[in-house]
Amino acid sequence: LFKEGFSVIIPSWDRLDYLKATIYSIQAWSAFDHEIIVHVNGSTDGTQEFLTSNDIKFTESEHNLGVAEAVNCAAKEATKEVLFFTDNDILMLPGWDSALATFALDNNAKHNWWINSLMIEPNGNNPCCIAPHSYGTHPSLFDEERLLKDIPKFLGRESVVSTYMPAVLSKKAWESLGGANTDLKAMGAGWDDELAFRYWHKLVCRNYPTAPESLCYHFQAGMSGARPNPMGSEAGKTRDSFFKDTYEVKPEVFMNDVIKRGSKWIAR
Repeated sequence: LFKEGFSVIIPSWDRLDYLKATIYSIQAWSAFDHEIIVHVNGSTDGTQEFLTSNDIKFTESEHNLGVAEAVNCAAKEATKEVLFFTDNDILMLPGWDSALATFALDNNAKHNWWINSLMIEPNGNNPCCIAPHSYGTHPSLFDEERLLKDIPKFLGRESVVSTYMPAVLSKKAWESLGGANTDLKAMGAGWDDELAFRYWHKLVCRNYPTAPESLCYHFQAGMSGARPNPMGSEAGKTRDSFFKDTYEVKPEVFMNDVIKRGSKWIAR
C-alpha cells in the first residue's frame, strides 16, 4: 500500500509562501507518486490560483474553519489507502516516504499504528524531534544546501514515541474513527492529541513510533490551518477542558504517563 503513494493532507490559511515550499519539497523529494490535497481555509492570498495553475487538488471554505474541519474536508477527497497529515510549515526531506514504507514493513506495522516522520526544528528541546538545529524560520531564509549536506548526521537514531504531525495513518483507521473531532473548540487546536487518544482507546493502538530515517524540517510557524487563532493562549486551556470533560483525563497524563511520549519506542 505504501508504494502506491499517500494522500498528503495539508490545511492552509493565508500562508502561500510556506505552502509553496511544502509542496515543492514533496514533489522534489518523494520516491512514490503521492496525491496532494490542500484545504484552503478562507485564504485571500492567491492560494487557490496557485493550486489551480499547478493542477493540485484542493478543497476550500469561505471562512477559516480551523484545523480539525480542514483536515476532514481534505481527507474526504483522498483516493489513496494511506493518509499522510502534515502542515504547511514543514518541508519533507529526501527519502522521507521510502523510509516510512521501510519502517512499516520491517516492523510489521498494522492498520491501527500511528507512524511519524522525525522533525528537525530550529528551536526548543522536544525529545520527539531533533532540536535545536536551525536552517531558517521562513522559506526565504531556508538554507537548503546546508541542511541537505547535514542529513547524514541526523540518521541512525532510535525510534521514539511521538504523536506529532507529520504522521502516516491508514484511511481505514481514520474513517472508522470519523476523522478529526470537530467538537474541539479554539479552531481545532489539539485535534491531533485528541485523535491520538481515540487511537489508543478505540483502536487499541499501542504503537506511536517515529520512523527515524523519515526526516522533515519544521519552520515552527504555528498552526497552519487556524492562524491567527482567535482564542490565542486560551486554545490550550480549551483542549485541556475538552479532555477532562470528555475523557476524564488530562492530555499530559495520557501523553506522559500512558504512552510516554518522547521515550524510546518499543514495539507492543
